[in-house]
Amino acid sequence: MSIIINFFSYLKIEFSKIIFPTKEEIWKHSVSILLFSIAVGVLIALLDSIWGFLFSFVLK
Repeated sequence: MSIIINFFSYLKIEFSKIIFPTKEEIWKHSVSILLFSIAVGVLIALLDSIWGFLFSFVLK
């Protein structure tokens, strides 16, 4: 029984060490992830268009 009590007391101590991000940090990180995702999507679309043009040119 003592092991279980010790486990939960250590668990409470570890949970008190958690630092949650502020709303401003969450907003900044969300925007940066969104912009990065859009940039990667544009890059993939651009590369796909280039490869499509090259393959159509080679296969004709």
